[in-house]
Formats: sequence, C-alpha cells, structure tokens
Amino acid sequence: MNEPRVGLRERKKEDARRQIVHKANRLFRKHGYENVTLEQIAAACVLSVRTILRYFSTKEALALAVEHDLLETFRSKLATRETDAVTCWREFQAETVHLMETPESRERMIAIFSSPQMLAEFLRIGQSYQDILADAIAEESGDVPALEIAVFSSMLVSSASAVFRRWLTYDEPFDLVVLDDNFDRICDAFDQRPRSSRKRPKGRGGARKAEAG
Repeated sequence: MNEPRVGLRERKKEDARRQIVHKANRLFRKHGYENVTLEQIAAACVLSVRTILRYFSTKEALALAVEHDLLETFRSKLATRETDAVTCWREFQAETVHLMETPESRERMIAIFSSPQMLAEFLRIGQSYQDILADAIAEESGDVPALEIAVFSSMLVSSASAVFRRWLTYDEPFDLVVLDDNFDRICDAFDQRPRSSRKRPKGRGGARKAEAG
C-alpha cells in the first residue's frame, strides 16, 4: 500500500521540479538571467521562494538544472558501468551530443558563457566531472600516481569543453569525430588507451591493477 504512495509523491515532486525549471528558463530567456529574481520565479510558479530552494540551492543551480542532471546521469553511468571509465566517458559524450545540435542549445550556451554567475556554476560542474572521472580511473589503475590520473581526467574533460567552445564560436555541426580524435591523442599521450572490449570486473569498487609492462 505504501509503495504506490511513495511513487506518486516522487512523481509529483519531479513534476513540480520540471515546472520550476520550465518557468524559470522562460523568464531567463525573456528578461536575461541577471534581471530575474527568485521571487519572480516563485511568483510565476505560484510557490514560495523557500519551496524553490528546496529543489535548487541557488538561482545558478536552477539556471543550470539541465547540466546538473547530466552530471548525475554520468555519475550513475559510471557507478553501473561494465567497461572502463574512459570508454564510459566516450559513450556518455556520444549519447548526449544530440542535446547540443539545436539552435536553442546554442542560444542557451551562449547565455551561460555570457553570464559570470552562470559560467562559474558551469565550471564547477566541469570540475565535478573531472573529480568523479578521476576517482573511477583511479579504481582501475592500480598504483598510477594520483597526480597523473588527475591531469589525465582534466584533459579528457577539457578536450570536450574545447570542442564544445569551437561549436559555439563557429556555425558548424558539433563534430563527434573531432572529439573522439582528441580523446585518442590524450589516451596515447598518457598510455591510457582504453580496451573497450574488456568488461569491468565484478566485485567491490571494480578495482583493476595495472598490468606489468
């Protein structure tokens, strides 16, 4: 008897969250991010500011709700992966590239890069990608120095960002081939080319020792 109620309650919360994001984004597009207050968003949603803040800790987090959701999607993908972390990152990029291929996406990202507050939040999300990717690679890499893993992860995430910025700057389709080529070069430079045919070993943490060269 309780399970259906829990499911209904969660669905209502998710519906409310989607409505908040939708109405906030509409206000951001119409008036500009800096010119919209939480009070205005709450009024548009017929909610209190306190209720809005139960779903989103800051206005920046609300404005980048899509990016935060993608981060959590990648976190879940890593936690349940059956392949190595780098291949998981590649797959995630391929699965989400369609989100960048619309005029609305380009307009949205230009707005993010034009706002210091939203850009700062965007960069924090990027750092979170680097951190969780580095943790996953460390599980698999045995005694590889932590600094090397951190730099490697940073370059993987930054290369995606560089291709992404080029897509914003030039009026051309987002090129996944260019992104894959960059990943290949980085993996070769660190001697970390993933073996995509290898399944992630079962067991706690899925740790894998580095092979003796």
